[in-house]
Amino acid sequence: MFPQGEALRYFTVNGDVLSLVEVKDGFPIVTYQGYVGAPFDKEFTMEYDPLGRFLENKAKNQWGTYPKINKLLIYEFTTGWGDSSTTFYGRITTDKKEELLGTTGDPITGLPANTKQIMKTFKLPWESRTDAQQAMK
Repeated sequence: MFPQGEALRYFTVNGDVLSLVEVKDGFPIVTYQGYVGAPFDKEFTMEYDPLGRFLENKAKNQWGTYPKINKLLIYEFTTGWGDSSTTFYGRITTDKKEELLGTTGDPITGLPANTKQIMKTFKLPWESRTDAQQAMK
């Protein structure tokens, strides 16, 4: 997840750990980390929301300073494996609401992408995106 307009500060989720990575002097450094897996002493269910846990500052075993989220977060998330996977594109608003912009899938699921909406989201007002002009009309 990238805060909108930033490229040198981003969030990653690896397994059940969320990290804030900041590029300093050309080197990526983890400055915040928290456990967002299933609640301790409880069974994991598909309804469990690790992203919500982070956004509400309820991650366990945190270290570093919890980052202030005052910009849209732009994300790309892929789930599945092999020839059966789906990628979700979206953003998280400053009031912590998720907006799914589109999905792409494999030939099995056949999920279409709303490319026009996705490209508008990633285009900043001062950018000239010659590679995406066709999709933005």
